Amino acid sequence: MHDAGKHGKLVNEAVKELQQEEVQKEEKPQQGGIKMKKRLGKPTGAEPTGQRTVEQKESTGSSTGAVAGTSQNEVETIQKLIQNLTQNINPLRKSIDFINDDIESMNKEMESWRNNFLGSKAKYQQEQANTEEQLQPLQNKLAELEEQIKDKKFKIQAAKSHILQNEQRIQKLLYSVVSNK
Repeated sequence: MHDAGKHGKLVNEAVKELQQEEVQKEEKPQQGGIKMKKRLGKPTGAEPTGQRTVEQKESTGSSTGAVAGTSQNEVETIQKLIQNLTQNINPLRKSIDFINDDIESMNKEMESWRNNFLGSKAKYQQEQANTEEQLQPLQNKLAELEEQIKDKKFKIQAAKSHILQNEQRIQKLLYSVVSNK
């Protein structure tokens, strides 16, 4: 009837149950007198014009009874499938009932993480402020040292300039002494 490898466990169990029920029905004699309606035509939600329903009464031993028995089997099969479906949906419904609790729990956890983040952020900012406060004297000292270096470089440049001027003066004096002789 169905290939077991193509369906999941749930469908396979439903198919097995249906097969067992069919075997049991074949073993039991059909009961007559059940009234049912069978729809002829396309199985759509809206009934087109011209589509009609036919009432069939199941009776044992007649050709109409065979058709009604088959229809009764289909109805029972559909009833079993619906029952099986509702039984299988029940755990899902229970899971859905717990979604609110799960969402509430997740919201609490998110709030906890948010508070943790805000606390850590405040600690970070405090530590950063403390570091800046502790570094300020060092930065002031560094700026002072850089200014002293600039002053020393300027003095060195001035000294080099004086030395160069003095060397030129010495050269001129030496030239004038040598040229006067």
